Amino acid sequence: RLIHYLLSVVCCLFVSCGNNPLDVDVSAIKIEPVNIQRFDRDFFSLNADNISRELPELQKKYPGFTDLFVRNILCPSGINDSACIPDITRFINDKDMRGAFDECRSAFSEPDIDVIETEIAEVFRHHKYYFPEKNIPKVFTMMSGFNYSIATADSAFAIGLEMYLGNKSGYYDMMRIPNYKRATMQKEYIVADFSRAWMINRFPNKSKSGTLLSEMIYQGKLLYLSDAMMPDAEDTLKIGFTKKQLDW
Repeated sequence: RLIHYLLSVVCCLFVSCGNNPLDVDVSAIKIEPVNIQRFDRDFFSLNADNISRELPELQKKYPGFTDLFVRNILCPSGINDSACIPDITRFINDKDMRGAFDECRSAFSEPDIDVIETEIAEVFRHHKYYFPEKNIPKVFTMMSGFNYSIATADSAFAIGLEMYLGNKSGYYDMMRIPNYKRATMQKEYIVADFSRAWMINRFPNKSKSGTLLSEMIYQGKLLYLSDAMMPDAEDTLKIGFTKKQLDW
């Protein structure tokens, strides 16, 4: 009897190990349709000779976010300061930024954005499953001047498209970005990066010890949250490794 009991326990353990407890059914969970707002297009559509007049219109279309973008990327005093106009104009007219924007337009067509929206919607459904009372953020695309992959501001998250042009991008050669960083600067990493940035924003590290162990525990919690938000995604995307690195 004891042997039979032990064998039963072992079998149950093997069966339970084969099931992912985080792979929950979220098909019935209702969320607002995910609509990634193309701030990058509208910003680079501004007439560089008429910034003062067109910038308020952009602010009306993207209330709050336009000023946050200008403050954090271009000019600390924001869109209401006329001294920022030359900085905004230089950014729009910059040859390299224009070239990167054109490359982003080619790399991120509407079907590409549709795929990202679909994947982010799944993240949102899983988040609502675990945290039904929490709000869902707005999502934008932007050109961050090669500064941010994912930028967070209040209830908005912005994807810096130029940070996901693929590891062969000539802009990364020009900027001498090392290969280990380029490995994840590809569009398939966008949703995993977005999910991680969102979880860091939702659950900041409040440990006051500052020890390596506390940081390791916090990073482990973030990975667990990534598994909860994206149970079907490849581990390579969530941990930022190539398959070869992860196998090793």
